[in-house]
Amino acid sequence: MKTHLEEQVGRKMDEEDILHEIKRFEYFQNVVAKYMEVYIKERNAFQERYI
Repeated sequence: MKTHLEEQVGRKMDEEDILHEIKRFEYFQNVVAKYMEVYIKERNAFQERYI
């Protein structure tokens, strides 16, 4: 069973590949967390104004 990255690169994943994937995942998590933070602030401001 090959992983997605192994299929892309055509070789076994080494430590560098794994670290790169972890960094990509952490970046994505940070983007989502930032978006949720802004969304919650906006929602709270909206609720204070109209409720």
